[in-house]
Amino acid sequence: MRAFRTALITLFVLLLSTTASAQAATVVWRWPAAPSDEMVITSIAYGAGRFTVSAGGALRTSTDGLAWSDVPVDGDYRSFKVFYTGKEFVAIGCGVRCDTILTSSDGLSWETRYQQTGRVSGFHELAYGNGRYVVSYDNAARTLSSADLAEWIESGPVPLLQALAFGRGLFVGADWEGAIVTSPDGVEWTEVFRPERPVLIHDLAYGGGLFVAVGETGDTGEPKRAVVLTSPDASHWTLQVLDEPERLQQVAYGNGLFVASGPDALALSAGGTDWETGPNLTGRALSGVAYGAGRFVAVGNTVDPVLTVDVCGTEFEDVPAGTPWCDAAEALPLEGTIKYSPRSFSAESPFTRAELVVLLVRTAGATPAPDQPVPFTDIAGHWAAEQGYLQAALGLGLISGFPDGTFRPDAPVTRAQMVRLAAALAGLEPGGEAPYLDVTGDAWFAGGVAAAHHSGLIGLHAPYSLWPEGADFGGDQPITRAEAAMVLGNLVKAQEAE
Repeated sequence: MRAFRTALITLFVLLLSTTASAQAATVVWRWPAAPSDEMVITSIAYGAGRFTVSAGGALRTSTDGLAWSDVPVDGDYRSFKVFYTGKEFVAIGCGVRCDTILTSSDGLSWETRYQQTGRVSGFHELAYGNGRYVVSYDNAARTLSSADLAEWIESGPVPLLQALAFGRGLFVGADWEGAIVTSPDGVEWTEVFRPERPVLIHDLAYGGGLFVAVGETGDTGEPKRAVVLTSPDASHWTLQVLDEPERLQQVAYGNGLFVASGPDALALSAGGTDWETGPNLTGRALSGVAYGAGRFVAVGNTVDPVLTVDVCGTEFEDVPAGTPWCDAAEALPLEGTIKYSPRSFSAESPFTRAELVVLLVRTAGATPAPDQPVPFTDIAGHWAAEQGYLQAALGLGLISGFPDGTFRPDAPVTRAQMVRLAAALAGLEPGGEAPYLDVTGDAWFAGGVAAAHHSGLIGLHAPYSLWPEGADFGGDQPITRAEAAMVLGNLVKAQEAE
């Protein structure tokens, strides 16, 4: 079972990375129609199934990056800077100084969690990992670290950090001159890299097992060029000077792609080394880039410069970018069966037992065996038997029928069955309390649902957000194709994070 579980996850990872790499050279940036009212956007983040932006002294959200709605915030602020930690949104509120930290579970309801007084410097960057929040200052060579946003520990002297990220179990910071420092807790920092040539670093991101920092060459008397620093482990860094553009100021990661922006250009890379560049349609420096719902959304520190690029939505006519399950659906290895036409995914249709069999057989690398007999009484003429998938799965010991001799190939897989399967494939031990109103402790699937939620396979803050906590789970409901794709996509992302 362990070998099969590893094969399944490996296949999904391969499919996701292949999709991203194939589309890296074909993406097209679009400048959507401007909203009817003016908004100056200074930062953007994606999580819990929605984009959140700071628009002057307000916060706005969008599920697709195109249509935006205001959300209420208590207090008077001139600007915000928003982040997503993987478990909530965090905003640094700026009044006189950037000294207030607000949080929101869903991007819709916000509360003040901390306000610092008595310092001249304001908060600048924030990162979360190892159970700790770490913030840097805009004009002080220190960082703050907290487990609860209430009690804080101040670090010793560190470089003045321009960028901050978390990955590989470490906080990683970059200063203006390209020096890289790391810390497991945001308190004790170690310098691990300093470039031999003058560079200016503007931003830093982590994704796909890689750290990428972007900026520009320093004062050498030569024409300015964009620079990229990359590292797989936060300790060993490679400096690359691009032929163009002159500078890159923001970088973000999503769906196997890094996207970077500068005042004159936008750039994409599938591995942090080879970059495809194109013009920045706004003609101004962008202030933030985020990925979600199958698209990157880039925003700028001026009125209405919102750019989007779709890296999903080409496989199926009924799954465009902007749908929460877009890239998960395109990675699901079920295209080409009789139940899936080449251009239709039918996201809301039930995910059947036969379709699950196809997934298991293809993942195991088994050859369909249409000439082999099947002992089930209800599969004569069924496509899954005619194509040999049922026979192959039976031969591998992956399936069994019901006591009455049937297999019920077109019966829907339930949410509970799918989540229990995902938990088993992830190697999770059932147990704990499921945060759903209708999942009682004596339910046969309660332990699997609890383990799946705890591991981030389901829930509001799963990579593909579905089935928020505090509501009904609906274990007996048929799982839709979209929901199945998201559960399996979350399984892949959990494996990538290990």
